[in-house]
Amino acid sequence: MAKKIIVFLVCIPFVLFLAFWLLFRNSTQIGETFLSWNASEGDIAGYRIYYGTNPRTESCPQGGYTENVDVGSSTQYTLTGLENNTTYYFSVTSYNSGKIESCFSEEVSKLVSVGLLDSLKKSIK
Repeated sequence: MAKKIIVFLVCIPFVLFLAFWLLFRNSTQIGETFLSWNASEGDIAGYRIYYGTNPRTESCPQGGYTENVDVGSSTQYTLTGLENNTTYYFSVTSYNSGKIESCFSEEVSKLVSVGLLDSLKKSIK
């Protein structure tokens, strides 16, 4: 019985340390999000995702976001390197073979958050 109590008392600080480490480590992790959209019809050569931590200011790219990525003809993409516990705003544009770009799609937003389980999975890798 005494051995079980000692093992239990030794394990408690370790478990608490691990829990706090994962929680605080989680706040500095980099997040990601998966985006997908319906293909546009017509002369579409590719798509560009625009995103940032503030909503866009205009309906076309000149008044848009701080970041963008050209994803070619794909209609889905995983954005990585996003700050954890931060809300991001996203819109997509299409462009034709002449590189003429459309105005933004409807804006969507997401709170990028790496959960405790995700943090544990990444720690194990």
